Amino acid sequence: MACDDRQKAVKAVMAEFARICTLQLTGSSVAICDLFKSVSAPAAMLESIRLSDRNSYYGDTGIVVPLVLPADEVPRLRNLEINGFPVSWDNPWFTPTLTTLLLHGRSGVETWSLTGSFEVFLSALERMPILQELALEHVIPPAPSGPPSRKVPLMRLSSLRVVAGDAECRSVLNHLTLPSDVRFHITVAKGPLGRANLFLTLQTHFSSTSPLRTASFDDSPSGLSLKGWRAELQQTALLETPIPRPDLKVEVVTGHSIPALLRASTIFTGVTHLDIRLDGPVHSWRWKDAFAGMPNVRCIYVCKDQDTGFLDALCHTTGDDPTTLALPHLELLKLSDMCLATRNHDEPPEFFEVMVDSLIKRCNCGFPLQELHIEECFNIYQEDVDQLVDIVPELHWDSVEQEECTTEEEEEDDYGYGYGLDPDDGEFDDYDVDEDDLMFDGGLCFGMY
Repeated sequence: MACDDRQKAVKAVMAEFARICTLQLTGSSVAICDLFKSVSAPAAMLESIRLSDRNSYYGDTGIVVPLVLPADEVPRLRNLEINGFPVSWDNPWFTPTLTTLLLHGRSGVETWSLTGSFEVFLSALERMPILQELALEHVIPPAPSGPPSRKVPLMRLSSLRVVAGDAECRSVLNHLTLPSDVRFHITVAKGPLGRANLFLTLQTHFSSTSPLRTASFDDSPSGLSLKGWRAELQQTALLETPIPRPDLKVEVVTGHSIPALLRASTIFTGVTHLDIRLDGPVHSWRWKDAFAGMPNVRCIYVCKDQDTGFLDALCHTTGDDPTTLALPHLELLKLSDMCLATRNHDEPPEFFEVMVDSLIKRCNCGFPLQELHIEECFNIYQEDVDQLVDIVPELHWDSVEQEECTTEEEEEDDYGYGYGLDPDDGEFDDYDVDEDDLMFDGGLCFGMY
């Protein structure tokens, strides 16, 4: 169908606006807005609408068109999803009948003047008391300072998704009264978490009757994520077993400040199972602070390399007082897919050596580890495992002896230079770069050989 024919077809459909029950439009923001300008009939039958600005998917921030929906009554509207448009919070389509509201805006201060004030935002939420699913991505006005002006009850809400700055995330949570079983997905869109502590704000929504029992710390493409479940899960990433959606998911760009915030929070104090899937050294992760906020952990699963700071935290005490031992309820530790030593005796004490010392210290403090699993780990051998027999009552090792963590020299020997071309090879010296092998395009120069 030609472009003109498609436009005629869409206009013909919009001419029947009064009879439409479900409407989905994807296209340029200008074209979609022009369509709605021609609508004059009321939307008496409309129950679900989804609008997507195609340009927002391709990072086009040059033109920002506010979506203006017709002000006619929409008595049956239940589901509203808008992608890529800045939407004013005083829009009449934010009606009391809505059960699903998914707003995915564009990041950037240029849209703030179009959305309205934070008070207008709260008033819009008050008009939608039966919301069950709410997503607010880059559509929250700048957060006000000071204590909450009022609380908005959304007592039917089951899922809340927020993407905003740290202050806006905290402000939204501070202004809502929610049921105890809501699932939270919070993404701090930029920068580190502030000292005001997002986790202190979140903990007010997790009452003593529904605490988190399982937690997972994961690397993510944009930084790291922390997940929590109210149920006790053995592990949180099993391929053969479906994992339920987390009750809490917090995503941040940088996580070096998170452990200190967890220490001051009670959000994870009820956690008994901890799954560690983040690279601690990469994030400068302070395990002593993190564990201080998780005193009831019984089982820890680790599948990413950690430094010896992790082991120091497992046996940390205040002074020489054994009653202050961290994680006093810890019974099981499972290590998988980790490099436990480099076999280079010129290096500082290895992870495995420090682990032995840490487990001995826990025994001396009267809180011995009861069960240790070592699976698919590298640079661990029978003579190493023999050292653990008298320390851990229940020891499980898959008996796989495999080496990893080669030195830089070994890596160079294995891979050479330039994808297999050895600079000491005479054939490499004979190779001349032809001018035709160089391509110039848009200011970038590539050498192909």
